[in-house]
Amino acid sequence: MIYEMYDNPDWLTFDVMDSIILHANKTLNFPDDVYFVIEFTSDINGDGNCDMEEGFVEINVNNMLSKEDTITTIFHELVHAEQIIRGKLVVGYGMVPTKWYNTIYKSTYEELPWEVEAFRLEKQLMESFNGEAGLG
Repeated sequence: MIYEMYDNPDWLTFDVMDSIILHANKTLNFPDDVYFVIEFTSDINGDGNCDMEEGFVEINVNNMLSKEDTITTIFHELVHAEQIIRGKLVVGYGMVPTKWYNTIYKSTYEELPWEVEAFRLEKQLMESFNGEAGLG
């Protein structure tokens, strides 16, 4: 797996990002040829988002988050990346709705099945990451 990272906070070195991505990969099992572009920006609604564009996964993370919230958001968006890569989540655009396992859901953000899974796995990943880093 390959990634590029842009406008990252000073504390988020490539070594730290490597450890985050490799840790997530233990659970999410990304294909070897997946290519990520991870950008930190203030031009975003919410904490983060993920999409697949022209064969690569694009993840945007709000650059105003704390260190812990940044790592949690990266894990959350990596879960969405796995969902998109595997075809579980198909992100809609314009009048085309988003689908989860080919079904359209109309519910609150917190009740959307892809968000339920992402929040569950982000928590699991964060707890195990902190445990490995001796922070838990």
